[in-house]
Amino acid sequence: MQNQRDRILGAAFICPMIVPEKQERTVPAHSIIAADQQFLATLTKQEVDDFSSNQVVLDEYNWQRYSNEVLAGCQIADVHFLEKIQQSYGFSFHLENIMFHQPSLFLLGKQNAVVGYKDAFDVLDLFPRATFSILDRAGHNLQIEQSNIFLTLMSEWLDRVNESNRSFFL
Repeated sequence: MQNQRDRILGAAFICPMIVPEKQERTVPAHSIIAADQQFLATLTKQEVDDFSSNQVVLDEYNWQRYSNEVLAGCQIADVHFLEKIQQSYGFSFHLENIMFHQPSLFLLGKQNAVVGYKDAFDVLDLFPRATFSILDRAGHNLQIEQSNIFLTLMSEWLDRVNESNRSFFL
């Protein structure tokens, strides 16, 4: 981002990892906000265990999206490659050394037990054109658990990027 900042028209951060070291992140304990017990009874014990350890809203809609979008990706993931990435998991530059003046969006899950939401407050002032939303009923898979507001906020952000950069698109 540092070397090509003028080419970046906007930035959207969906459940961003602000602090690379897991033990230093401010995260809430994992919690379940809503669960459809009747639907959960149709799943295997392993499916329920996996689903409930990764999501905070447990219902059929969330299961279908989680299964098709998250589990499907995990099943084909290159584990060796992912382990390599996790050895150097942070940005290649210091966040506190930037000021980003383009339209930005931070979408954070209030119940995100993976990266949390509180650490993002530390970078908010570096993004003067940022919309900063902390969504209840959302963990690390916010785009699934709060899909309607996710789509609304993403559309609004894209509108701001387009508006801000009209001359670029001509």
